[in-house]
Amino acid sequence: MEVGVFGPGHFRGKEYRNYVYVAGILDMYDPFTKVVSGGGVGTERLALRYATDNKLEHEVVPPNIQAFGMPEAFKMRNQIIVKKVDLVILLWDGRDEKYHRLMAECIEQQTTVHLYHVE
Repeated sequence: MEVGVFGPGHFRGKEYRNYVYVAGILDMYDPFTKVVSGGGVGTERLALRYATDNKLEHEVVPPNIQAFGMPEAFKMRNQIIVKKVDLVILLWDGRDEKYHRLMAECIEQQTTVHLYHVE
């Protein structure tokens, strides 16, 4: 199973408890074979660190800003990730509107999305 991970950039790895929180969530989905993310700071990099620590495959799908401009590049990147994975794990603080679009994309692509709250 391939898992896509999204979440806020302010949820950074400087605080060890943030990594432990992300790792605890990902541990609940074991076994899975691959972590896919956009590679952004915060949650996405913590998920990639988890993949490295656990010797899992991981893939970064960066936004192609040159081809699509902003914010369209991020929307396109998210669509690519949602199509690639079996499950999306979203850590969300309830404030960032872009995650509404991500959840709608998951529904449209019939990709399961599990939502976790972060402060």
